[in-house]
Amino acid sequence: MNPTIKPISIVLKEAREGKGISLEEAYKATKIHPRILHAIEEGTTLGLSHVYVKSYIKIYANYLGISRQELDRYFHLPVVPKEKKIKLDVSSIAGKGERIQGLVGPMILPNTPFLVGFLKKAAVVLGIFLVLVIVFKSFPKKGAVSPKKEKAVPAVSASLKEDAGKGSFAKIGDTLRLTIFTEEDNWMQIKADGKVVFKRILKKGTSETWQAKDNFELWLANAGIVKLELNGKILPSIGRRGQLLKSVVINREGYTINK
Repeated sequence: MNPTIKPISIVLKEAREGKGISLEEAYKATKIHPRILHAIEEGTTLGLSHVYVKSYIKIYANYLGISRQELDRYFHLPVVPKEKKIKLDVSSIAGKGERIQGLVGPMILPNTPFLVGFLKKAAVVLGIFLVLVIVFKSFPKKGAVSPKKEKAVPAVSASLKEDAGKGSFAKIGDTLRLTIFTEEDNWMQIKADGKVVFKRILKKGTSETWQAKDNFELWLANAGIVKLELNGKILPSIGRRGQLLKSVVINREGYTINK
């Protein structure tokens, strides 16, 4: 029997604490936001996709010295096969008694015409019942209203807001904190309050965080492979994979794409 494997979240947390490393120190080395590192150690995902979480875990594990072979154990655990269903076969009943394969092993049923006839009739009744159920469900319920088709949403909106409305990302006077994560190597330029703070390639699977008083302006070579987080809240997707955006302005209300 294989020994019990600890959850990867506990393994990572124990490795970090064993080395005496703080979350802030781990953030500086991995460029993964402390809030995301804490969530990984607690076994939560903060709504991030499985691809992002898996990438973060690989970077974090490598930083903590966990080998690739050991990490692979958590991503390639053996799948326990499902139990096979055993059919009950009564078609071969003959003689004084026949063995019928049941759920708990072979059973002996007496060879009686009544039993065979009863089972056949029960199968027919069950089949008719299932057909009636399917037909009944296919009819629309009385008073039911057909759902209206929603209009397709453009891939890129001119202005996007969170459900709570404008101003919900940050209060007036609060410092704006922008974190960008990229799935692949991605060239970008970031301006904070009009000053260039980043102008190069952001490496695959890494993130950077900047601060601004009023706004940020982004130039992204590939808008579809980035995830933006403003003051701890994830922003909606800003573009398609391979799309070049030259002027994305981010402020307390969300973001605006200038053409």
